Amino acid sequence: METGTSWAEGQSQRGSGDQVIYYRKPDKGLEAKWITCGDSVSGSKHLDYAKRGFEPLHKYGSVNNIQRDLRAFGSKSSPVAPEFSNTDSLRAERYRWEQILTHPDGSAEFPIDQIIAYSWYRPENVPVTGVVFPQLQGLKIREYRCPERCGRPPFVDIDGIGGVTNLANHLRISHEWDRVSIMAYGERVGIDFNKLDVIDLPVQDYEPDAAAAAADFTCAECGATFAGSMAKARYTRHQNNHPQIEIEVT
Repeated sequence: METGTSWAEGQSQRGSGDQVIYYRKPDKGLEAKWITCGDSVSGSKHLDYAKRGFEPLHKYGSVNNIQRDLRAFGSKSSPVAPEFSNTDSLRAERYRWEQILTHPDGSAEFPIDQIIAYSWYRPENVPVTGVVFPQLQGLKIREYRCPERCGRPPFVDIDGIGGVTNLANHLRISHEWDRVSIMAYGERVGIDFNKLDVIDLPVQDYEPDAAAAAADFTCAECGATFAGSMAKARYTRHQNNHPQIEIEVT
């Protein structure tokens, strides 16, 4: 890829024989089960992905195709589609994720930590408008911004877990705040830096028979229950009809 060429343009130049598809990363490491893109359905690159534990998601088709290339970059006789008429970075993000995010089952594939890392819990940051992530239903998300206004993205709490400790560490390491200063700031703006910023999980016994029987899905919003071999898919579609989560900003 030439210098200055966007990711999306690079994929569009690969040709019909070198398709790019979606993969799910292995269930380990910092980006466990994250969705990503890679070369495609044949050849040594595909085999390399398989050996490393990546799962190909063929149901979502290829990232690069002729129709999307025309919409994203236009031609002598066809203008760029309005949804792609943005900056190069936004165009590249839409090109990368459009195929999976516009599929009825696509948004449910993304783990919560990837959605948080991309700030997709805010609808205005999602590359495709109107996308709902059912896995966020019922969660309370709070953003903690650095008071030094250093430009660092906000530290995110999920149901009270994650943001406070990370903000305190950032102030201590990056801005050399001492504990007295951090505590004083917390008292002034209402952040409890003394709270235990981890989740309390009870010890649970595992009974295989009981676990196998409890495969139903129940909507926390309205109580609807889904059972059977397609329960998860029907539950996901049902959740898409509920409104998005409320975001608090601190």
